[in-house]
Amino acid sequence: MEITSSAFADGAEIPRKYGYYNGNECPPFRIKKIPEGTKSLALIMDDPDAMNVVKNGKKPYSKPFVHWVVYNVTGEQHTGWGRPPTAYIPESIPGTHIAPLTVDEWVRIIGKRTPRFSKFIKDAYGLVFGMFGANDFGEFAYGGPAPPDKEHTYRFKVYALDIGGFKFYLDQTDTPVTKEDIEREMEGHIIEQTQLTGTYAP
Repeated sequence: MEITSSAFADGAEIPRKYGYYNGNECPPFRIKKIPEGTKSLALIMDDPDAMNVVKNGKKPYSKPFVHWVVYNVTGEQHTGWGRPPTAYIPESIPGTHIAPLTVDEWVRIIGKRTPRFSKFIKDAYGLVFGMFGANDFGEFAYGGPAPPDKEHTYRFKVYALDIGGFKFYLDQTDTPVTKEDIEREMEGHIIEQTQLTGTYAP
């Protein structure tokens, strides 16, 4: 399985417009060579270099900073994606048209925090093909690089899973779906995983 972007090569610098404070556009991605038996994909973008960074006298961050959480990625409702190795999974993940939505804004939209909530992802035609979990900016969206101190390396990790239709929205809790939730759900169900990395400086 491969994840690539036309915006930057693996290990190269991520263009400025994809940074959180410089436009926060979502880079284009393609996922290819999806293994047989895949029922859904998940994508997590995080920043391991953010660990132990002290900013403005605040307590150091004790884990990788989470920038993007996407799960239940399938192409079941698409007819125009072409035919990737598993026909119901798209090879592209659109994102530039998806506006950030904070947890509080999402709560106002759905009217309450229960059942457990996520934001549906729609493509340019309004077709749902996945869901967002919350990132560490407190948003259901892509959150671009925002290193506080020096150049950081960002990981875009993709997982091919033998399960789909995560049922987080049925959980009777008052918190949004997180990276940790997705990782627990994926345990024992990962067929293959890969990643793309990019660097970004303040």
